Amino acid sequence: MDKKDFSVVVPVYNSDKSLEELYLRTEKFFTEKQKSFQLIFVDDGSTDHSWEVIAKLKKKFPDTITAVKLSKNYGQHNALFCGLTFVNSLWVITIDDDLQTPPEEIEKLIIVQENTGAELVYGYYSKKEHSFIRNLGSLILGKIFKNFANTSGKGSSFKLISSDVTEKVISRNYRMFFLDEILAWHTDSITHI
Repeated sequence: MDKKDFSVVVPVYNSDKSLEELYLRTEKFFTEKQKSFQLIFVDDGSTDHSWEVIAKLKKKFPDTITAVKLSKNYGQHNALFCGLTFVNSLWVITIDDDLQTPPEEIEKLIIVQENTGAELVYGYYSKKEHSFIRNLGSLILGKIFKNFANTSGKGSSFKLISSDVTEKVISRNYRMFFLDEILAWHTDSITHI
């Protein structure tokens, strides 16, 4: 099977209202850029109608959607890792399911990568719209892994990753999982926007 230009991995948890729009806007973006893509939805144990929406989209767009349903909620980083195992592309984009990062912002990651040659490009929010608890959890995890792994401790759910780095990550059997720190173990060619 020929590799696509991009794979977009979306961990899904209770986001049935945003998934169709997320897919359609992502498809429009890549069509306008004349780039091939696949979108990988990983349903991380949703309790709403997310899986039904994903299944409907997969039926409608079988050539561009990969649908994965986890048996229970394993957490965002494990869902992302699962999605990475289905990637068949030169570049991988990870993005949240709630449209807080518009798919059109993918262009910024691509431009930065083309200008810098980086293997990993993070898109950071100037202001996160997530709940206080979720932001606090991300901050605490980042600090733990910064001290434990001697890495930056900073990550983002919106990023562009080279296929070389992706292949290195999925070839390992990690027992403890914080994806941004593991990515940093496999490349120091990292930048951000």
